[in-house]
Amino acid sequence: MILLNIVNKGVMWRIFEKEELMKVYKSDKMITINPFEDDKINSIVLKDVAVVIFRLNTEETTKNELDWSIKICNKLKNIPIINNPNTWKYCHCKIEAFKKWKENNIPVIDNFEFLDKNDFYDKLKNSKLTLPIIIKVNNLCGGDGSFLIKNKAELDIKLTKFIDFVTNNKNEFSKMLCVKFIESMTFSKKNFVSYRIIATPDDVIGGYVRISKNWLVQWSTSKFTKDIENEFLVEQKRCEKIMRENKQLICRAVETIGMDGVGLDLLIDSNKNNLNFLEAQIGFSTGY
Repeated sequence: MILLNIVNKGVMWRIFEKEELMKVYKSDKMITINPFEDDKINSIVLKDVAVVIFRLNTEETTKNELDWSIKICNKLKNIPIINNPNTWKYCHCKIEAFKKWKENNIPVIDNFEFLDKNDFYDKLKNSKLTLPIIIKVNNLCGGDGSFLIKNKAELDIKLTKFIDFVTNNKNEFSKMLCVKFIESMTFSKKNFVSYRIIATPDDVIGGYVRISKNWLVQWSTSKFTKDIENEFLVEQKRCEKIMRENKQLICRAVETIGMDGVGLDLLIDSNKNNLNFLEAQIGFSTGY
């Protein structure tokens, strides 16, 4: 049986991901196809395909690639589909995920989308948001294109820098987003923290904590010192507690966006002690 792997540029297999999928779906062969290779798909005997997995780059997929993938997906009747491209937008776009989650009573951070500087000020005035806030591009990861605004003195300066950044870095899916800044701190209050939870609509598979002195909580920028190591052990226990106590909510968050399995980023508001869903990253093996 065949594992049909439809993938575009910049996507790598996570550790054990390919081997485990082939084992689960009893596949002895994998065929890799890039977008627009219709001839390759037409040459495959569909009854020999055990499963199709779409692995579309979260940041760089074009509209034409997405439209093609949806067209192919809709043609593949009665074959299991992993990472259905019809749901790609929820992992690609934080705005889409926030809307869908809010409609289904999944807790998200207060936010609004804006088009330009005037639109930003109008919506900020009419929103419940107060400083500090974060302005960011909806479809970038790792803190790229994210600006923290702590006070009025830096508001217009950083808004101008942000709009310049978007103008020079946007793609056809780019949108501008404003969210309330959530202070999510370790118990010691020395570091910022977030949690990556791996889940399906039916179960919570696992999770891990990310700790950083930087508010972006970029793991790669933090040296794993002895102090961080001690924090990690405490916060990993907290992560396990979050998974146990919020299993039903976490699974519903995955089901709501129609995904098979995702990595969910969560924050605990240190001031209000409430849970907030930040984004979904595509794939069963998101993270390690």
